[in-house]
Amino acid sequence: MKLKNKITIVTGGNSGIGFGIANAFRSEGAVGTITGRNKKTLDSAVEQLGNDSIGLAGDVTKADDLKSVYLRVKKLRLYHLQEGFRWIYYPEKSE
Repeated sequence: MKLKNKITIVTGGNSGIGFGIANAFRSEGAVGTITGRNKKTLDSAVEQLGNDSIGLAGDVTKADDLKSVYLRVKKLRLYHLQEGFRWIYYPEKSE
């Protein structure tokens, strides 16, 4: 189990690809936190993932919601951003 006892967050983890990623992390031993905007699908996803999973409702495209999610998870080890940002940062190459 590559992720045994590691704490993870998957945004958009309540359905689709995000749920699949959260499930894969769980199968590798991670303690998972998922986020989603839809409370009903979030609760369903948490139930499917198991008792050690945590669901946090929120829209990570909103700074206040993102900050709230971040503050509730204290020992983050792996973060998968499934949705929410419309920009990409490319660091400058150093020669």
